[in-house]
Amino acid sequence: MLNRHAIVLTLGLGVVFVLVGAPEVGLSWMGPGLLGALVGLLLDDGLSPRRVLLGHLFELYGGAVLVFAALRQLAAGVGWALPLTELGIGLALFGVLLEMRLPYARLRVAVAVQALGDALFIAGFVRGVLGRELHPSLVGWVGVGIAGAVSLYAAGVNLGLQLFRLRDVRAGWRYRVLEVGVDGLTLKTLKGSVMVPWSIVQGMHALDARHLAVVLPSPLPPDLEREGLPVEELTESDAEPIPGARPTKYALVLHEQELGATVPEAEARLRPFVSAS
Repeated sequence: MLNRHAIVLTLGLGVVFVLVGAPEVGLSWMGPGLLGALVGLLLDDGLSPRRVLLGHLFELYGGAVLVFAALRQLAAGVGWALPLTELGIGLALFGVLLEMRLPYARLRVAVAVQALGDALFIAGFVRGVLGRELHPSLVGWVGVGIAGAVSLYAAGVNLGLQLFRLRDVRAGWRYRVLEVGVDGLTLKTLKGSVMVPWSIVQGMHALDARHLAVVLPSPLPPDLEREGLPVEELTESDAEPIPGARPTKYALVLHEQELGATVPEAEARLRPFVSAS
């Protein structure tokens, strides 16, 4: 789950900076930290190994610099609104980075770090607004209001999501496994839920360490096609693709967080049903 909400949180940092003024220490670190964070989050597409690695390095750099700036400011006695906001963004970055790098068994650690970052951001933001020392013009207040509302909304929504994920890591995914039964695999969908019968499942295999592909027929049964499941088209390896032609099969690709288990664990759990069908 690639989460870029930290990009929006930087707007809130700008709001706090406008309201409380420039600190005497740590200011020179804020710019490089924010730049590193933004570049890293934009580079990391979750797909290309080189882009992912480079993005993670920038995220690590940006988060570390922001945390360092915040700690320097706190040690120097700077009012805690700005340092807490910076610290919150840094921890939110670290939480996203940990989620991408840690194994599934440590997922809740990453979720907790993200949640803590959002909570600190909200606390620092509110403190900055209530204890403001500067008074922008009317036009300035309009900009502050828009940027503040967007960033506070992003932090609040993400905090709520992470708290749900501490209980159930599948929370927040649009298509997630609700139940594994003898008749089929029940998935949460945008419209409710749908069951994929084992009788139509033609195979299953791991795509990588975090994704499992469940092979389905082409065409899909009407009820599954109406649900708009996130399926990938499959074709025979030696066949030339024909424009407009139906694929030979489909693959329903599920992330380990949608499965609620590691890919090997989920495969071991589902394999008997697939074999029996």
